[in-house]
Amino acid sequence: MPPRTRFAAPQDIRYVGPIGGRYSLAPADGPDAGKAEIYACRAVSLSPTNAVLTVPVVAPAGRQIVLMLDHIGLIRGTVSRSAKADLHVAITATAAEREKLAAKINWLKKHRHNQADNARDAKRWRPKNPKGVFCLDDGSEHPCFIVDVSASGAAISGGVVPAIGTPVRLGELPGVVVRHTETGFGIRFQATQQQSGLEASIGARPTTP
Repeated sequence: MPPRTRFAAPQDIRYVGPIGGRYSLAPADGPDAGKAEIYACRAVSLSPTNAVLTVPVVAPAGRQIVLMLDHIGLIRGTVSRSAKADLHVAITATAAEREKLAAKINWLKKHRHNQADNARDAKRWRPKNPKGVFCLDDGSEHPCFIVDVSASGAAISGGVVPAIGTPVRLGELPGVVVRHTETGFGIRFQATQQQSGLEASIGARPTTP
């Protein structure tokens, strides 16, 4: 039997659940070289060696990525696999850094219920399904990541950022872009919404504003 390493036990630690955050991808070669855009994301699974993210913009395997996750902090890694709106990340870290990450994951697992209660009580909350599509008045549809929502609007992250004042429709709800943020933009709904049924409305297929 091979000798156990100091990291053998913590390596099995995994948190399965939503963790908010943001990420940036290493600049690609070509006309966009030099740009490192920042997007919002949500980790749905995290261990000291790997992470699975729901994202608005994907990247090919081998692309370097930097994450900043709530309650966890900075993580560096490499994209190992990508799907339509998901990235699998192999975390780059020393043994000591993985031990620290394992301790943070352990803490998060112990406090996950308190985090969920706080999220439900907030005036703005993170939708269960952050994957969405918004439509512009030219009929174009754009996949996006819904950072959070409230009765009056939503924060959006994606590869397209409309100008302030642009009419948009998120799911079946019409609204207008009212601000730009570090990871995207914010919209205000035309009418104040009831919390019940709001997530179903923003997740519906959009029609032209």
